[in-house]
Amino acid sequence: MSMRLALGFIVAGVVCAQDYNLGALHWRNIGPNRGGRSQTSAGSVRRPLEYYFGATGGGLWKTTNGGVTWFPVTDGQIHSSSVGAVAVAPSNPDIVYIGMGETELRGNIMQGDGVYKSTDAGKTWKQMGLADTQAIARIRIDPNDPNLVYVAALGHAYGPNEERGVFRSSDGGATWQRVLFRNNRAGAVDLSMEPNHPQVLYATIWDVYRTPWSLSSGGPASGFFKSTDGGDHWAEITRNPGLPRGILGKITVSVSGADSNRVYTLVEAEDGGLFQSDDAGTTWKLINADRSIRQRAFYFSRIAADPQRRDTLYAMNVEFYRSDDGGKTFRRGHTPHADHHDLWIASDNPQRMIASDDGGASVTTDGGATWTLEHYPTAQFYHATTTAEFPYHVCGAQQDDGTACVPRDRAVNLRDPTGPANDYLYGAGGGGRVSFGRSEEPEYFLRRRSGRDHHPLRSPHGEIARHQRRSPFLFRHAGTILARALAMDVPDCFLTSRSKDYLRIVTTFMEDYVARAALGGNQSRSHPQRSQNSGGLRWTNHQGSERT
Repeated sequence: MSMRLALGFIVAGVVCAQDYNLGALHWRNIGPNRGGRSQTSAGSVRRPLEYYFGATGGGLWKTTNGGVTWFPVTDGQIHSSSVGAVAVAPSNPDIVYIGMGETELRGNIMQGDGVYKSTDAGKTWKQMGLADTQAIARIRIDPNDPNLVYVAALGHAYGPNEERGVFRSSDGGATWQRVLFRNNRAGAVDLSMEPNHPQVLYATIWDVYRTPWSLSSGGPASGFFKSTDGGDHWAEITRNPGLPRGILGKITVSVSGADSNRVYTLVEAEDGGLFQSDDAGTTWKLINADRSIRQRAFYFSRIAADPQRRDTLYAMNVEFYRSDDGGKTFRRGHTPHADHHDLWIASDNPQRMIASDDGGASVTTDGGATWTLEHYPTAQFYHATTTAEFPYHVCGAQQDDGTACVPRDRAVNLRDPTGPANDYLYGAGGGGRVSFGRSEEPEYFLRRRSGRDHHPLRSPHGEIARHQRRSPFLFRHAGTILARALAMDVPDCFLTSRSKDYLRIVTTFMEDYVARAALGGNQSRSHPQRSQNSGGLRWTNHQGSERT
């Protein structure tokens, strides 16, 4: 009987949903105008102002003015949304290949559907196969022949499959041949082509398994391989002298364009680190075991050798690192965002680069001293909700960039959350989740900032509180204040309201742990008075217990 009732409710819901005519509604972009996570980027030697980057969930984006402005080029033409690899043919920049799916295996990833190709610099796209790979890490194109293409495919992250490893096409992607394969649970995660001898290839295989709640990185199938004949034959160099002997995880590799014998590899292992070879991979030596360049290998670990200086090397991790002594020491660069995933360097001018990170992609023409801004609407939001404002505001939690709110009708520009109170965008938490109760009165909330970069809280009506270090909180005024702690590691938050005119909040981790905001009839005040003590008020937590 209960099953029949349940089915009845489901059917009724479906019928009601079908009664709504939504055909007249159209999607429009309301912002915010800020970038989100990117795993891959590439440029062109022949066209120094032309670059591409792949957005997770946002397709491929292009600039023709050196990163000043960007526009999407794959909308409506591809059937999956996360670009894992992009490559521009060195001999013909009109030919661009992209590989779909994410291989930086965080807990939430989006699978892809193979390789796409454009022959008109991104205007139109055609699917070129390898759809069941689901996750493509690298695409390499022969510098003299745009039809000779190599793909490093990781394969299914959540289970076994056969379509993984290194693939080669000699007819521009019309057909593919698998040239390197380990087993159905390990796939190719990196592929480096020797710039001066493109028939020399280095490939790495990663034995990895992912679920939304677990990660197994490393196993007997992880390996390191080299080919000297364009992929026809491969020699395993995993255990060559100097490399780690234990269980191996993710391995990345880069060959110097200045010296064909200089090869770098970053190895995930108990005794791993950055290794260097000066005999084209025959022997190796450990150069650097610093955790800062190899932490969270499943999400980072890519390296890029400078094309003209054999001792210059870049390492992508939480920070952006550069070494000028062959990897012995690294210094941190200053990019627009943290969490770096890829770097393309112009072979004719190493000062010109494009980097991908969790804020999108940015271009430098001075070797990393300055970078272009990441202002484009590719933010990866975990969910969205609306406020009771009129016009209402739309809020959401962005991956690695805090939560944000925008008015539904004036969300064109990114605005500083600590700027004037009438800014169009304002922070509302810390990148995890934000939700709102329904009320006719204004809503207020705290937001989190990481590290030492803390700022006062803003609502649409002005500053109302100091920062809180650990987690976002949300408040609404409706006679009794409702608050929800939105992070697992935060203690109880003790709250109360004296009247409809004042809001007081306190948490263990607030630097100024009591704040008061003027609500109700005096909403025009942009800087309400702050209280520095509780004044003996009784505070009630959201579970109903009390303390003074």
